[in-house]
Amino acid sequence: MDGLAGAAMDASADAAASVSSPLTIDVLESRIRAGRRARRVRFAAVACAAVLATGGAALAVPHLVAQAPSAPLEPAGPEALRTEGALTVYADGTMSLVTAAGAIVDLPAPQPDSTPYATAAVEELCATDVTSLATGWSYAVPQARELLGHARPQHVAEDRSRHPAAQGQQIAPTRFGDLTPLAFELDADAAAAPHLGVRASAFVTWDHMVLAAQSQLDGAPAVDVVAPGTAQETATVQMRALEPSHSDWCVQRKPHTQDDAASASALPLTRYLVIDVFLIDRSGSSTLLATHTSWTRTELPQ
Repeated sequence: MDGLAGAAMDASADAAASVSSPLTIDVLESRIRAGRRARRVRFAAVACAAVLATGGAALAVPHLVAQAPSAPLEPAGPEALRTEGALTVYADGTMSLVTAAGAIVDLPAPQPDSTPYATAAVEELCATDVTSLATGWSYAVPQARELLGHARPQHVAEDRSRHPAAQGQQIAPTRFGDLTPLAFELDADAAAAPHLGVRASAFVTWDHMVLAAQSQLDGAPAVDVVAPGTAQETATVQMRALEPSHSDWCVQRKPHTQDDAASASALPLTRYLVIDVFLIDRSGSSTLLATHTSWTRTELPQ
């Protein structure tokens, strides 16, 4: 063991002497300097590449920016005048309504010749060509289909109960020999229903001649919401009844002679109910959505 320890000590001394010798130190220093130079060369190459890449990007980016087409500016939308509930009215006459389902329905501005939300003059009513009236719905704007549903023309009994009036149905007169009142209700989107206005016109005709007519507005028809808060949510809109006693006689279209009166009493009278449904606000703006026409018959006793 003592021999091994001595040998180890001698080897250690020789290694230390070799490392600390001037020749060994010079060799090591030259290698270290060479390694530093190699690293500097590599670092310089990397830095040069980075500078070249940055310079190329600096040249390319302005070129790309200069060639990028400028997007056209979007025209500013019309100014919103007022909002009532789900309805917004704009300065150009257009309207926008948010339905009960959250959809946005945009409605165009009324045309100069559009039907106004106003009662029709007696002369206009009496001059109506009833043969040109188309039964059922006629939509003034396609968006109305999203807001309006089924229509139900009605006649009103003496106890004020309402009953369906089918197209061409024969409706008996009252016990006093008078015409029964007519009425109307429809299904509508629950958000749109409070903003609907109705113009109702009724015509009493004989042999396609208008004998009497009336027109009335209902800017606040009764609204009953069905299944609120569900996917089936809808509203029933019910207008005020049209009382025949409020009709105007169209004397110029049907002279009141004894023979004419007897002939008219002997033949069934045809009654037309024309309903114009508008989207309205309380400040006077309105847009016609659709028109519904129905007809019934009544035979007055002689």
